[in-house]
Amino acid sequence: MSKKNFIYGVAAIAAIACANNALAQETKIDWSKGSPRYTDEEGQNQFRIRGRYMADAYAIDADFAGTSADGTASGFGTRRFRLGVEGKTQGLNYKAEVTFKPDASLAQIEYNDVWVGYDTGSTEIIFGNNYFTAPMESLTSSLVQMTTERSMASAAFGQADRATGLVIRKYSDNWMVIGGFYGNKGEVKETGTALAGGAGTEAQYIQVRGDYAINNNKGSQLIVGAHAKVRDANNSGSISYAHAKPVQTNYGSSSYLGTPSGVLKDTVAGVEGFWTMGSLSIMGEYSQAKAETLTKDYTFGGGFVEAAYFLTGEVRAYDVKSGEIKGLKPNSPLLDGGFGAWGLVARYDNLDLEDGTHLGGKADGYSLGVLWQPVDYAMLRAMYGHTKIEGGPKGGGTVNAFTVRAQFSF
Repeated sequence: MSKKNFIYGVAAIAAIACANNALAQETKIDWSKGSPRYTDEEGQNQFRIRGRYMADAYAIDADFAGTSADGTASGFGTRRFRLGVEGKTQGLNYKAEVTFKPDASLAQIEYNDVWVGYDTGSTEIIFGNNYFTAPMESLTSSLVQMTTERSMASAAFGQADRATGLVIRKYSDNWMVIGGFYGNKGEVKETGTALAGGAGTEAQYIQVRGDYAINNNKGSQLIVGAHAKVRDANNSGSISYAHAKPVQTNYGSSSYLGTPSGVLKDTVAGVEGFWTMGSLSIMGEYSQAKAETLTKDYTFGGGFVEAAYFLTGEVRAYDVKSGEIKGLKPNSPLLDGGFGAWGLVARYDNLDLEDGTHLGGKADGYSLGVLWQPVDYAMLRAMYGHTKIEGGPKGGGTVNAFTVRAQFSF
């Protein structure tokens, strides 16, 4: 048994034990989170089953230099199907969640948040599979994102990837600093150890992030922050930046931009911000990556700026402690005879993978969308994305993508 599987096995047993302990006592049941949350009489133990499902209808049209790479595609797809549990017991918080990812065998499982933590009220320590040190956009849940997909830079630089690690967070009312040391993703099996007579092959990285609320009033927030990550492939292969897909689709090719071969280490650093004025919100990030090979170093960059507005008066809110934008509830839910929450979003994306002799290409993305949230835990989004590519493996071109997503969570 690998050390990761042992850790996750212990975490699962602990979660079950905590649930049994809570349910064995007199419990209170709260449905405010979309599924029943069980809490004992003293409030010491808590347990809840959670999950989400996202289904897409999509259409893509790609027009590249020449005709060999052109193509159209349309269809239906499951974007995310996730199940898990979360709760607390005797001062410890825990969460264990997996994503079911259909493949040829229809049996692929990806670990998401699988961790246990302790919070003193100003300091938090977390161990397990997580991405708590990720930048603002990458950390904000896909359930509450205004767009269907995160930025091209987030995908290229691996900002939303979870991994097994130890995290320490220090926070107050208007600031937060967090840092973590990570290895591989939870589901990745180690392929070599010093005990077995070989070199270690687990990629490792250190990531830190901080935010500060200049103004932290609801409907009038101004948040600034910064993030940095240092990665070492550590004999596990090379680091790739070719994971970005055209904006607002998860179903197109990610091979339109090129990544240099033999990247053994890199440093990714950037800045971020979030501003609200009533129902209007603007957020943005920019990151720069310094990629190191045995012979050359390269510098790449990318980011986005996004503006969103709720026609029905809802207000987005940023949580300083957790470092993410939280979900909202409609002012006038459909079940109460209202219209739900209606929002508009516009976004500009940029990703530049060209430096010196490496001509990996550049991409600019333009997105427009509308979302409708009829009740607290259900949403419909319709997004159009236009991506313009210069250079790269396919010689440049354009990709137009349209996605309609239905989702619910509990």
